[in-house]
Amino acid sequence: MTPESRPVECQKCRQENQVELCQSITSHDRPLRDKLMSGALWKWRCQHCAHENITIYPLLYHDMRTWCLIYYLDRAVTDDPNVIAQMVPAPDQLTALRRFNSTYRFRLCRSLDDFIEKIRILDAGLDDRAVEHLKDKALNRAAMNARFERLIDGETKILDFGPSPSSPHALRAEIPFPAYSDAVAKIKERLGDETDPNSGFVIVDRSYIEQRFPEAIPKTKDASAPLGASPATMGSVVFGKSKRFDEARKPWWRFL
Repeated sequence: MTPESRPVECQKCRQENQVELCQSITSHDRPLRDKLMSGALWKWRCQHCAHENITIYPLLYHDMRTWCLIYYLDRAVTDDPNVIAQMVPAPDQLTALRRFNSTYRFRLCRSLDDFIEKIRILDAGLDDRAVEHLKDKALNRAAMNARFERLIDGETKILDFGPSPSSPHALRAEIPFPAYSDAVAKIKERLGDETDPNSGFVIVDRSYIEQRFPEAIPKTKDASAPLGASPATMGSVVFGKSKRFDEARKPWWRFL
């Protein structure tokens, strides 16, 4: 989708700038996808004071190879449940996509780290549920906050995990591919090929695994969303911080 110009206020001088923002990106658009992964997509320089700003806003990523939609709604912007209920597509709005391909997956990410990691997992052709199971069960405490980075090919494939910007002190870790295969088998034995088709966008993270494998995963202090919970109970975000931002927002299904 072509970026759209929107008025955004500079965080330093408070002057308004016209900034190009993307509301959706497909996996086929490599230039925009690469800007997303590098973090450049979120940065812009004020034309008045030259301050480099970072504007985080909702984004729909459509991976057209693995049939997955990822909706990024950062929890840092707002906690208003009414806003997220309006912005996150409801399960009944996804019916047409499921009729087109019954294997469609729908994911909701609440932080930029989660969003970028999720795209890397899809790029590697991995099941994100199995990766989360593997992280919680196989990584030691020092590497618990590490993020999946890449799949290393060799005599035995290896899943490579490393620190993220929000957890720079997390240790690197490498896990042999057979351990991932075991995690996939456990996931499919208990959950099947996919989650409840009527659940809509799902947050697949540590809490997701803890709730579905309570006997195997030690409990943490992280907040958990109830099984089958609607996005309205998971936190929220608003598109931008100004009234004009919200008024200019298009329905999400026009982003596909």
